[in-house]
Amino acid sequence: MKTFACALLAAAGLGLMGAPTSARADDSLALAPNWLDEVRLGVFDHSGVDHNPRHDEGAWADGAFEVISKPVEFYSGTSTPWRVLLNPRFDLGATLNFHGKTSLAYTGLVWRMPVVGPLYLEGQFGGAYNNSPRGTIPGRLDIGCPITFHEFGGVGWRISEHFDAVLGIEHISHAGLCGGGNVGLTNPGVKIGYVF
Repeated sequence: MKTFACALLAAAGLGLMGAPTSARADDSLALAPNWLDEVRLGVFDHSGVDHNPRHDEGAWADGAFEVISKPVEFYSGTSTPWRVLLNPRFDLGATLNFHGKTSLAYTGLVWRMPVVGPLYLEGQFGGAYNNSPRGTIPGRLDIGCPITFHEFGGVGWRISEHFDAVLGIEHISHAGLCGGGNVGLTNPGVKIGYVF
């Protein structure tokens, strides 16, 4: 998993440096691939919601990295709920545990619903690859299979034109599709984003 996560981060970095760029006339720092909307870094409390031994690996610190695309325009109407639902963004990210416990890489869709002013709600849904071991190993979770669902829900605040913050909860599990118990991993945390 360490090799996979390093390759993911390297690919994202190369995409930022080497892909065709487009600079906004009013902001010479907004150099990014045409598809890129936001880059985020975050910190999560590993298994911080459920300290049941079946769901807790006893390691608190996760680092997160995420890139998010511009919205895919399927709907151009004025209805806010339909505009949010039918114009999602794509994400690609990783949550890496600093203590050698379960880490994951994920991708999926992102929806952002404005609430009032700079306040918004955000939801993500997709799939993830994790490095949890199979079988009983002290201090580790057996999530059941390496491919799981990935969800994130949170409350965000647009700090400025180029920065936002999202406080939320990330969850992975297989919803019983891998047989046995449905052991999952639930991490609360915060992500800080730079918006291009």
